[in-house]
Amino acid sequence: GLYTSLSYNLISSSQAVVLAINGASPKGTSIGCISVVTINGAGFSALTQTRLGVQCRFGDLALVPANITSDSTISCETPSSTTTATHPLSLYIAQTWEVSVLDAFAVYDAAVFTAEATFPAGGAYNLQTSLTLSGGSFSHYGPIRCRVGGEAGSSGRLVDGGSSVECDKPPLPDTFRYTTGIYPIELSLNGQCFASSGANFTLYNAMISSIDQKGAPASSEIPIVVRGEGFPEPPLEGGNCDFEL
Repeated sequence: GLYTSLSYNLISSSQAVVLAINGASPKGTSIGCISVVTINGAGFSALTQTRLGVQCRFGDLALVPANITSDSTISCETPSSTTTATHPLSLYIAQTWEVSVLDAFAVYDAAVFTAEATFPAGGAYNLQTSLTLSGGSFSHYGPIRCRVGGEAGSSGRLVDGGSSVECDKPPLPDTFRYTTGIYPIELSLNGQCFASSGANFTLYNAMISSIDQKGAPASSEIPIVVRGEGFPEPPLEGGNCDFEL
């Protein structure tokens, strides 16, 4: 009989690749912000030893290049999005093989996560200060960080069921000695995308030169006058004198 001729590709060899996916961070990015997602696992170096192309797929949102940084990490940039949504995150290998990483990668609106109060309301510019932002409803998609004056602190955490955030203001450079005042506190819920928290922090550079009273009877209460310069004006709420007895 007659048979239609077909063309074939000869594959001279094949290679088996074994991968393990342990997770990814962050698990979300804010609207309009491009974050770098790090995928953790094992066996990734085998993908560089072949000619297999590797990409990150954020559901129907986008397919972006993946960067194999080590045998245990792959990184990729999130696409910019203008709407809130969740998308499955997967590795797309050789344009044929899809490996699930996260069931739901979130795009969130940072503008809805704002605070009503900050404690303390201020602190010395050159000292680390632990901050509590309260009165909101917060979530986290990665490390929580606060930023004051363009400088970000170390990771924070959610407290009180997500109604408050604890984070650090880092020590600021000496250039802030001459630019003290009120600064907005920026908040990141994924460690990378910062937005206004709606709260402020007062930086000051106070110096004590003298104290009028040098002592008093243990049974008496007397006013103490502390003199110096650089005290915040108007005074901050919560200021007090701490006596070591």
